[in-house]
Amino acid sequence: MRKQFAGHFRLSKAQQAELWKTGIVVFDANVLLHLYRYSDQTRSDLLATIEKLQDRAWIPHRVAVEYFRRRLDVIVQQQKAYSDAIVDLNKIEETLKNQRHPFVSQKTFQSIQKVLDDARKELQASIETHLKRLTNDDLLDKIADLFDQRVGEPFSDEDTKKLCSEAERRFAAKIPPGYKDQDKSTEGDPTRPYGDFFVWNQTLEMAAIKKSGVIFVTDDSKEDWWLSVGGKTIGPRPELIQEFRDRCQNNILILSTYRFMEEAGIHLKSKHHDQTVNEMKVLRQDERAKLSALTKENEERALHGDLSKTQAEMRRMLSERQLVIRDHLLREERILDQIRSELPRHEYKQQDVNSPYLEELMMQRAERVSMLRKELGRVHQALTELGVTRSFEPNS
Repeated sequence: MRKQFAGHFRLSKAQQAELWKTGIVVFDANVLLHLYRYSDQTRSDLLATIEKLQDRAWIPHRVAVEYFRRRLDVIVQQQKAYSDAIVDLNKIEETLKNQRHPFVSQKTFQSIQKVLDDARKELQASIETHLKRLTNDDLLDKIADLFDQRVGEPFSDEDTKKLCSEAERRFAAKIPPGYKDQDKSTEGDPTRPYGDFFVWNQTLEMAAIKKSGVIFVTDDSKEDWWLSVGGKTIGPRPELIQEFRDRCQNNILILSTYRFMEEAGIHLKSKHHDQTVNEMKVLRQDERAKLSALTKENEERALHGDLSKTQAEMRRMLSERQLVIRDHLLREERILDQIRSELPRHEYKQQDVNSPYLEELMMQRAERVSMLRKELGRVHQALTELGVTRSFEPNS
């Protein structure tokens, strides 16, 4: 049972210890980008831990692509965050000056003002550091040194086309990871919606070739990476663990950055400051809150009907998705018909070893056809609600 449903079981302490001892540690792009958002101490602790892994740290090619694509934007965003914090401090100081409570002594007020001044100086220093990184990025140099000769090779054009097709198939069937990114803009890069799948696939390929287990570190909080029940994250999606086990014949741990640091403290004996894990937790919570707010905002905008352009884009994407699902459905139906026509010939032959196999295969294909019909029905219903009258309606 544990082997057949590996994704539903936690690794034993011995299995986890072995991964920390010999496994390849793979980092997602968001982990590298968060280095620009952390305080100096937290950043230093994480870099020291990665360095301690020596030659076992590795990133897929797509992670490097995403890192370079978003690096400058993250630097500018963080610089703005520091500037906004200074504005907030100025407002607090102005409020205290104008509405100072009579029971707050001048000495106490001066102490508060000194704290505000010190905080502003630190924030201003951080702003200047980030501005320098736009043209002379010390952190980029550090990351380049840590992952020198530890980056996956780019996919060939032919492989990229095959992976895009495979990603579409998986997205239609809601197979993780990546399907939550299927609506990402393709401006400048038509493969962008498939980024997470590219990262996952190359991780699997690398692990299979090296015959190694993996510790995969990501701060992606979407449902196509994590299983959540009642708003509580239970752990990685079981499908991911099972797929890794099936393809690589090995074990994998999927951890957020703060869990990675906690576990590294135990298994690598790496030391970090108390604030490090807490800061990582807070940043992850903030990112999840932003994602939740964005989802809610999009839902509210849709409810108010102020989405003429968005609706047109949704119609286009749903229509394309409908064609993909329909093609897969027709293919699966043809295969199912072939199996059904083949099965009677084997059933009449006693002790035919192929008969049970064909029956099982037929059941699997029938389930697949049923699932695709349901998915096609949902897309058809969505298109109908968006005013599309010409749409493929699935046969029952």
